Amino acid sequence: MPAAPSAHILACALLERCRSWGDPSARARRVFLLLVAIAIMSAADLALTLIYATTIGMVESNPVARLVMSHNSPELLSLWKLSTFLVAAVILFLARRHRTAELAAWLASVALVWLMLHWAQYVAFIASSPVDMACLARNDARFVVIDATP
Repeated sequence: MPAAPSAHILACALLERCRSWGDPSARARRVFLLLVAIAIMSAADLALTLIYATTIGMVESNPVARLVMSHNSPELLSLWKLSTFLVAAVILFLARRHRTAELAAWLASVALVWLMLHWAQYVAFIASSPVDMACLARNDARFVVIDATP
């Protein structure tokens, strides 16, 4: 049976891994992977927003998103969300070898993870509660519905 690696070997391996953390090519890979995760979570956010906004309605806390949604166009909402993602993604991709780009990518990832948790909570609340959406619409200025019928 082979001997387990010594603490010294493990410490050296960990130290080497830490040294490579600041390497620009390693940072570029991390930023790229974070951008992939951001793209997936952004697509999920768009899908859920379209599903709820075009059916039963939803509370939208972002005033800019509410303004876009007030135009009653799923296409405009999709274009707006896609364009904001693409602008940010291109900037981060072009700057991917810099610390600030990685920090921004991590912050965006954390924000989108929080948003995914918020969506999970919202979906569970709507599914488990007899929510009167008409009452909610009358009492909450943040409530939006996109009427997608032509």
